[in-house]
Order: sequence, then structure tokens, then C-alpha cells
Amino acid sequence: MTGPNITLSKRGHGIEDTGKMLAQLRRADVLVGITQESSSRPGSKINNAEILYIFSHGSPKRNQPPRMWIEPAIAAPGNKEPIAEKLKDAAAELLNKDPHKCNQFLRQAGQLGQAICQRWPYDSRNSWAPNARSTVLAKLRRLHGKAHKDAMAKIEGMDSIGTVEGLNTVGVDTGALLKAFRFVVRGVR
Repeated sequence: MTGPNITLSKRGHGIEDTGKMLAQLRRADVLVGITQESSSRPGSKINNAEILYIFSHGSPKRNQPPRMWIEPAIAAPGNKEPIAEKLKDAAAELLNKDPHKCNQFLRQAGQLGQAICQRWPYDSRNSWAPNARSTVLAKLRRLHGKAHKDAMAKIEGMDSIGTVEGLNTVGVDTGALLKAFRFVVRGVR
């Protein structure tokens, strides 16, 4: 038994076009982090990008352990799959010769990455070291009115104040750092 005879021939620019499109896709970037525009922090000596760097790499001077943020957030199981799906959809649209839809999927991948990073401090998979007792107490001192009263009621009679919700959310005091996360798409032309 013999198989069918198949002859391949190149006609037109199809293969060249596909190669060009794949090269375009390789040049496309979806970046998640803190942009220069979102980095400023009025009233602070350092900006959001610097805070994220210190947070991610730790500060021996301040006895702060490293707490990696962007890469583990995006790579975590359940987080990376929907992003990968959007990137796959982007590639398919580019091969369908629709750069507009390709860019839409790249933007959706960026939006997912941004949202994942903004939720990471609340995600139990982050494995971050808890705040030091001194940090929790400093957060408590900054509270006023009903918020202070509610927090005091939560810690009354507790042996450890390190697990009080709202007082020990690592990396979140004002939410300014979370709001600074952005995505940038350097897309397909």
C-alpha cells in the first residue's frame, strides 16, 4: 500500500507573509509593572517603582525580607493560563491577517496581568513573610475613629496581632502602589 503523492509548491507570498507576521509577533511585548507616568507618589521621597523594587528585593537596612511580586503573580498556576490563552488568540488573529484583533488580545493579556498583580498581596499563594509586629502596631497607630476602634476590638485578647485582617496585609497601606500597576502593549503594526 502506498500513500498519496503530495506535492508542495510555493505560490504567491503566503509563506513569506506568514514569516513576516510571526516576526512581528516576536517583536510585540506585553509588559506589566509600574510605568514612569504612574510612578510618582506626591509627598514621598521615593516613587512607586522604587518602592516596588525595595519590596521585591528586600531591605536589610530596614529588616525587610524580599517579597517577589510581578513574576510569581503572573506565573502562578491559574494566573498564567488565561494570559497564555489571550497570547495564543493574538497569534491566531495575526495569522488570520487581522492585526487589530491581535492587538486587542494583547491588550486583554495586559489587563489580566495588571489585575493579577493588583490582587497578589491578598493571594495566599504569594508566600510572603508576614509584617513584623512593629509594622502592624505602626499601622494600628495610623488608624483613627471607627477604624481604630474596630481594629482594637479585633486584637483584644489575642496572643498575636500578626493575623488581623486589614492590619497585616503586606504591601498595602494606602493602595497607591496597587493603583500604580499598569500594562503596556508594544503591539503588532
